[in-house]
Amino acid sequence: MHILEMEEEENPRFAQEKGKLMCKIFKNKYRHVPVVRETPIVDLQLFKEDRDNNAVDVDESQEQQYLGNKDHFMIIPNPDDVEDHEEAENYCYGGFHPVQINDIFMNRYKVEAKLGAGQFSTVWKCYDSIEQRSVAIKIVRSRRRYVMAGIEEYQILKQISQAEEEDGYRRLLAVNDAFSFESINGVHLAIVTEAQECNLLKLIQATEYRGLPIDIVRSITRQILRGLACLHDKCRILHTDIKPENILTELNQDKLDAITKDCKRAIEKRAGRKEIEHIINKHVKYVRIKIADFSNSVNLDDDYHGCIQTRQYRALEVLIGAKYATPADIWSVACMSFEMATGRFLFEVHDQSIDDELANEYPDENHIKEIMQLLGPIPSRVWRTGKKSSEFYDPKSRLLIHFPRLVRHNFVGHFQDIPVKITEPFAKLLKEMLDYDTNDRVTAKGALQNSWLSEDIGRSRNGTTSR
Repeated sequence: MHILEMEEEENPRFAQEKGKLMCKIFKNKYRHVPVVRETPIVDLQLFKEDRDNNAVDVDESQEQQYLGNKDHFMIIPNPDDVEDHEEAENYCYGGFHPVQINDIFMNRYKVEAKLGAGQFSTVWKCYDSIEQRSVAIKIVRSRRRYVMAGIEEYQILKQISQAEEEDGYRRLLAVNDAFSFESINGVHLAIVTEAQECNLLKLIQATEYRGLPIDIVRSITRQILRGLACLHDKCRILHTDIKPENILTELNQDKLDAITKDCKRAIEKRAGRKEIEHIINKHVKYVRIKIADFSNSVNLDDDYHGCIQTRQYRALEVLIGAKYATPADIWSVACMSFEMATGRFLFEVHDQSIDDELANEYPDENHIKEIMQLLGPIPSRVWRTGKKSSEFYDPKSRLLIHFPRLVRHNFVGHFQDIPVKITEPFAKLLKEMLDYDTNDRVTAKGALQNSWLSEDIGRSRNGTTSR
C-alpha cells in the first residue's frame, strides 16, 4: 500500500461531532486498494469455523477509538459517490472494502458499476470474463457479525437455488459463486449472484410516484407470490423484508432513464394517470422480477424472534408482539402492491415524524391507528395473541391511546383515480392478504388462485405467457 503516495485532505463531511476527533481521510490517487488471499469458498462450514475462530471482532467503542487514532488511514472511494446510508466513516478496519471501478477479483470479475449499498454491504455490477456475462457481487463488511450474517445469507441462497431448479419459475435471486479476500480493512466475504440493475423502487420513482399500469402491477404481484410460494413451502424460509428495494427487475439503466425523462415531461404538462400508463407501456410491456436480499431471512424450523420488516410494510402481528411466520411476508406484498399501483404507501407511517408529535411519540400506536382506519377494528382474539397488547388495550379491549380522529376510510376509494371496476377485485385480494388473523390470511399459493390475479395479463415481448 503506497500510503505516502496518497493525497491527504480534510473532508468536513466526516468531521466527528460532539468533540470527537476529526478523521483524516486519504483518497487513493491510483483508485485501487490491493487485496490478498483471494480464496474460493468450497467448504462453507470450514470458512465459517475459520472466521468464527480467527476473526477480530471490533465493537463500537474500539471502532471509535480506531477512528480517532491519528495513525489510522481511512481509504475510501470518491466521497461524492458514497451514499448517505452507506456511512462513509465505516470505510475502516471492520468495515467496507473500498471497491473501485475496474478492480478485478479472483482474476475473473471486473467491477463496472455500483448497484447499491447499505449498512451490511456494498453491491457491484461486474463482468465475469470466464462465463462472459454480467454478475452482481455483494461485498460484506469485515466485522465478524456481518460476515456471519453473510454466511447465513449465502447458505439460504444455495438452498433457494436448488429448490428453484425443481420449481421452474425462478423468481428468487440465484447465487453463482462466493469467495473471500483480505484487504486493508480485514477479511471480506463476497457473494456472486445474477445481475439485475434496477429495483422496483426506482421504477416507481421514475413515474414520480404516479403509479404503474395495473397490468404490470398484477404481473409483478403474481411473480412475487410465485417466488414466495417456493420460498415458504419448499424452502421453509421467511424473507422478513419484502419491499420495492428488494424486488429486482430486468430493466437496465438506459430504459429507466428513458421512462423517467418521458414521465417528467408529461407531468410538467399536467398529464393524468392514463398518459403516464401509456408512457410506461410504450417502453415496457412486461417486467420480469427477482426477489432479493435474504440477509434478514429466517428458517421457519429455527427459533426466531424480534422485530422484522421495514416500517411501512410491517405486519400487525409484528406490531403487537405476536408470533409471526410466512403470513408476515404476505402482508408486506399487499402493502407493496398498493404502492406499485398508486405510488403511495398503504399506511402512511414513519419511524420518525417531524410533523406529527403524536406519531413520533407513539410510532406503533400510530401505525395501528392507520391500519384500523382502513381495515376496521381488531378482534380481541387477535389482540390477545400479542405480548405488547397490554400497551395498546386494557383488559376490556378498550384502546388506551386515544386518537382525536379515528375515521374509517373506504378501501376502494383509497385508490383514488383508478377506475372502480379495476380496484374492486384488486382491493378484495389485498384484504385477503391483510387479514388480521394469520390463520385466515391467504397464503402465497392461495393468492395465486385468486380470479383477478390469475387473469391472462398479456404476453411478454418474446411471445411467452407471463408467469
